[in-house]
This record gives sequence, structure tokens and C-alpha cells, in this order.
Amino acid sequence: MMARKKATTGKPTEGKASTIAVTLRGSKEWKAWLESLAKHTRLDVAKVIDRAVIDFAKKEGFEPEAPER
Repeated sequence: MMARKKATTGKPTEGKASTIAVTLRGSKEWKAWLESLAKHTRLDVAKVIDRAVIDFAKKEGFEPEAPER
């Protein structure tokens, strides 16, 4: 008897594979504030955080340019 093939889940990994880079904990109020900011800017939360980190790096004089997420 042959073993069953395991079911695959998630997105296919063709091309550029991505990984979870950061997980943040915050209060319910902070999460609501962040989601409200994202809605205001018409961006998703990940893009808001991405822009914030890039702006912070530039203000700190960090030289390497951020690669694409």
C-alpha cells in the first residue's frame, strides 16, 4: 500500500517567494488607528508600514535603498 500524497496549501512558490518579515502586537485601539490610516491613504496596512519604514530609514541617513517587498 502506498502512502497518500500530502495536500499542499497556500500560494504556489513559483517566481519570487515571499516570507513573513514582521509581526506586530498592539492594542485594539492601535490596530484600529492603523487600519483607519490605511483606509485614509487607500493603501493596505502592509504598504503603510512599508512606506513608514522606508521614510524612517531615509531620515536616519540609512544608505542602502530598500529592495522591493
